[in-house]
Amino acid sequence: MKATFVAPSIKCDGCANAIKQALTKYPGVFGVKVDVPSKTVTVLADDTVTPANVATALKQAGHPVAS
Repeated sequence: MKATFVAPSIKCDGCANAIKQALTKYPGVFGVKVDVPSKTVTVLADDTVTPANVATALKQAGHPVAS
């Protein structure tokens, strides 16, 4: 799976690092790219991970996705 999410609360590199740390611990996720200026998170994961799983993990990390 490759999916991109918009998380409006991303404001700095600290936010990006917190997101990367939270998502790389998630089983099945093997790549995370955070673009601070566009407030996007791109996730590469195996087929066991769904976009809903990632959205939940982002919310738990304090950066809920835009609806």
